[in-house]
Amino acid sequence: MKGNDSIIIIVFLIFISSYFDFIEFILSTNYIPYYFKSSGSLEMRLGGILTISSALFFYYLLKLDIFKHQFVSLLIIGICLIIIIICEFIFQDINIFLTYGDFFIKILLIFFVHFFNSLLDSIEKYIIEFDFMDIFLILCLEGLFGFLITFIYSFSASSYVIQLKKIYSENSGGQFTFFIFY
Repeated sequence: MKGNDSIIIIVFLIFISSYFDFIEFILSTNYIPYYFKSSGSLEMRLGGILTISSALFFYYLLKLDIFKHQFVSLLIIGICLIIIIICEFIFQDINIFLTYGDFFIKILLIFFVHFFNSLLDSIEKYIIEFDFMDIFLILCLEGLFGFLITFIYSFSASSYVIQLKKIYSENSGGQFTFFIFY
């Protein structure tokens, strides 16, 4: 079957999806753990953001229908998300280590993680269903682009190489060996 887009657009979309996956990973591993004084399960409990944003992308970008029962489900998920956020602000232990501003930034970062994940899902669905690409070829190209992006990022100031050097200098040889092994 012949796809709707040229090969250049498809490769560009796969590169963009790899970039969104990279941004999502960096936010989840480097920035969200900075706010460790809040609930560790908050990212999972706010997973409804992913469902709602994916549904909106599928509806507005891919022109897929949302039926009445799906709309009601999204409405219930949205109400539950609002309740979760309000309860978190009420019951979160706010002190000098975690202010309301920091807690709001953590929720905003979690929102961005789910937003980029839903963009990734939307792009992959578009490429598979409208351009009739093989899923394994898409995964192979995403892996290649992800490797290139990560390789370029490894030379930045906050990269893993610098963090690894810091871990090596602060720990003994045995602890560093166990760190690399695990």
